[in-house]
Amino acid sequence: MLFWLLSAAALAQDPTWNSFAKLQTARTNACVASLGATGRVLMIGGNSLDGAATAAVEILSTDGIAQITTPLNTPRTGHTCTLMNDGRVLVTGGSFRGANGEVYDPVSEVWIPIASAGPSRAGSTATLLQDGRVLIAGGYTQDDSLLPYAEIFDPYSNRYTASRGQLNQPRRAHTATLLNDGRVVFAGGAGLDGATLRSSEWYDPLTSIIWSGPDLTAARRNHAAVTLEDGRVLVTGGNSLTGPALASVEVLDAQNTRWTALNTRLNIARSGHTAQLIAGNGGVLINSGGTAASEYFDASNNSFKTLNELDASGAGFAASADGTVVACGGMNVNDEVQDTCSQILFPAISFPSRVYHPQETVRVSGRNLPANATVSFAVDFVRGSALNTSTTAAPQFRILTARTTTNSSGAFTETPLLLPLNTDIGSRLRLTATMPNASTIVRHVPLKYISTLSYALPTGTVEGQNTALRVEVSPVNGAPLPSGSITSTFGPVTLVELLNTTASASYSSLRLPTGALTVTSVYPGDAYYDAAINRTSLGVASRTPVIDVVSSVIAPQVGVPFTVYAQIRVDATSGVAGGPPITGAVTIFESGVAIGRARVLTTSTVPYPQILTSVEYTTLRLAPDLRFSATFAGDTNYRQTSSGVLVTLIQRATSAISLVAVPSIFNLKPAPGVPVRFHCDVPTAFNVGLNFPPPLNLGNYGFTIAATSVTGSVTKLGEGGFDIAKPGVAAAQTIVTIPNDTLRVTADFSGDGFIRAATSEWVLVKLIPVPVSVTFVDLPVKVTTDFMTLTASVVNDAGKGCKVDEPSGEIEFFIGTATLGRFPLRSNGASLRIQRPFETGTQDFFIRYYGDSLHTPTDSAIVTVKFE
Repeated sequence: MLFWLLSAAALAQDPTWNSFAKLQTARTNACVASLGATGRVLMIGGNSLDGAATAAVEILSTDGIAQITTPLNTPRTGHTCTLMNDGRVLVTGGSFRGANGEVYDPVSEVWIPIASAGPSRAGSTATLLQDGRVLIAGGYTQDDSLLPYAEIFDPYSNRYTASRGQLNQPRRAHTATLLNDGRVVFAGGAGLDGATLRSSEWYDPLTSIIWSGPDLTAARRNHAAVTLEDGRVLVTGGNSLTGPALASVEVLDAQNTRWTALNTRLNIARSGHTAQLIAGNGGVLINSGGTAASEYFDASNNSFKTLNELDASGAGFAASADGTVVACGGMNVNDEVQDTCSQILFPAISFPSRVYHPQETVRVSGRNLPANATVSFAVDFVRGSALNTSTTAAPQFRILTARTTTNSSGAFTETPLLLPLNTDIGSRLRLTATMPNASTIVRHVPLKYISTLSYALPTGTVEGQNTALRVEVSPVNGAPLPSGSITSTFGPVTLVELLNTTASASYSSLRLPTGALTVTSVYPGDAYYDAAINRTSLGVASRTPVIDVVSSVIAPQVGVPFTVYAQIRVDATSGVAGGPPITGAVTIFESGVAIGRARVLTTSTVPYPQILTSVEYTTLRLAPDLRFSATFAGDTNYRQTSSGVLVTLIQRATSAISLVAVPSIFNLKPAPGVPVRFHCDVPTAFNVGLNFPPPLNLGNYGFTIAATSVTGSVTKLGEGGFDIAKPGVAAAQTIVTIPNDTLRVTADFSGDGFIRAATSEWVLVKLIPVPVSVTFVDLPVKVTTDFMTLTASVVNDAGKGCKVDEPSGEIEFFIGTATLGRFPLRSNGASLRIQRPFETGTQDFFIRYYGDSLHTPTDSAIVTVKFE
């Protein structure tokens, strides 16, 4: 940022504070921001009547009307507020509750919370850098720990990022002041263990490095610092090492090499006060610090003058661009929180532009001057750091206006002054305005070339890869090359790069999120070139997506339409579900010839893959195969990519294969799932049929009958070849021996060059239980003793090839209808010993076998036994 430069002689009369307005909410310790050229003032937070932090915010207009606007998201006191170049206001610190910053948009009147890159803090400083970013440094946490952390707020990405450089000494109650060369000087404050510091530190925004600077002449905390228009830094008051308020004053010279104590003092010792540079005037207004009295510092003679007192101490102050300063709120002598506002008007002469270019008419305006007074203008040019050193030759231009007259309000507006030439670039125009019996005002404005930013964008930027993006400053023909740096914001990423010998700044190795990013580049300018800003859009792609081709049929038929799809999926490491949708166009090819092109059919991102396009295609020729491929043209999120080749076999018919099981006791084709029962170890004929459109002939006659058992094993039961029964019909029969299991039997045709492979519906096969023979073993037909043994035998009637286990289960013995007991089979038999007398006569005996999973239940024949 370049400052308006002015030196003022003794004022004709001292400006005074006058009552101006009333706030809607009484407050003290508010943070006040002037809303740029509008002249409006924003009163933010502070302490309310009960002493608690408040979130109330109001806008004070130039006509003295205060209106409530949207409150802060978090009540704050001890915070900072910074008017940024885009007209928004950044508030930081002053609260330990959640987000450490919020941004106010004066258009929408909305506060947007912004999460800090570091811990929540209070007592920090906020400094607007020349490139538009805001540097926040120092302060303390909720547990009163000091912070060395510095962070940067980028208004173009609305994000905080940690600064590479950190404070060498953690500090609070310090000052942070922007120098004319763009650096920031941190001075004094309270350090570790409460020690009052003399040290200073310097922040360079070009490198984000902080290093130690020269020590102050006195240790100070709670002091005030401001950069004067002659380049010096003025430091006033504060608390000393032993605690009392100070009246001493010191300056950092314009070359930023050393601190020097001035041979002058504040009229009132102050601590915790404010210091505002008065725009268009060059003086400094000192306020608060335990007193309601104000002081004015005249930079031309290093003197202080006491002004009239305000009604309150601890008010919030805002300096406008026209020499007006407003003070609102505070506490009166009775410690009562106030709602009053006062304003003070300083004589001011202003340039409408902050910098002028060759062939651009320089204009000036005045305000708060004596009424109906003649103002005479004298012009020369200044080079170098010292304002009183002129090294340019005599001006080679005509002053357009040598004098003007103020109106009855003591103002004049937009008076054309002169037209600068190219030879004047790199210097500062020094304007001396004199008025009879009034102050003499000296103003300075830089003369610079217009600088233009342009971009050299990469052909494709991919997340995680070097971007090779370059931002260029266009030099003026014959002028010195631009110097300095360029700050560029790529979405959430902000980088600062020095200009190289080609007047460009190159950026690489940026880890950027995918999507279309707005790139904002800011050039703060240098001695010969004006500041500039430019924006462009940069598309960042993910890793290359994968595209492949899928057909609705694996083997298409001649003359039968089918669909070819192109589907695309994103590498899971960079394009997960829920990421940016895939857009753009996909082209599908057949043997290198485009057969269709379409834009995205779906923008769904959950789940991947996405079907981007589909083509209805009908092959009209009989060829060995079809070869499909696809290309994705890419979009703002994803790179171009091509698929592999999908090779499909062309067929002219779809076959239908059938399977008929013909057991010895069944002769039917069952429906799937309906069991067909077979005798174990009995060969069974299976009929296999194939139907296809005539007059095709088969090139492959093979078929296979396979069975899947209930246990999951697969067995090939049989195979063979088809016989052409009649045109369009092929048949075969094979003899299959069914094992002892429950099977799902299918027949498979492997296909040939013209007929697709086919599989029959399945047939469920179950074993018919095996019959058994149940008999007595050596049972006598005549018994003469009281003792008797009965032995039963159960014999499997199936052949040995059946491999059916021996019968299991139980045998029951009967005499007549009375049971003698049930006994388990052992070695296919069971025995029963009977010891009891029988009456003379006959008795019927028989045995019953109850069967198992593989054998049928069976009774033996009745045997009659005679007892004697």
